[in-house]
Amino acid sequence: LSVSLELYCQKLIKKLVVFYLSSLLVINAWDDPILGKEDHPIAMAEQHKYLYLETPHHGGHCAFPLKISKHPYSVVRAFEFFKNNT
Repeated sequence: LSVSLELYCQKLIKKLVVFYLSSLLVINAWDDPILGKEDHPIAMAEQHKYLYLETPHHGGHCAFPLKISKHPYSVVRAFEFFKNNT
């Protein structure tokens, strides 16, 4: 993405999440090679009552593969989250 398009998308997402009225889970690992530490929406999650941010130390950018399951951690956690929050 171009820098201007990337900035536009980031601002648009921040504006849209304000209107989100259902539980929203965001999982971003701290060791994600694509997202920088400043890209985690910490302040947004603190201000929005429906946005839940989880930041595991490890997981990279590939849906958190698990050796003990055919499903990645992100899918297992999303299922658990929505089962408990709907």
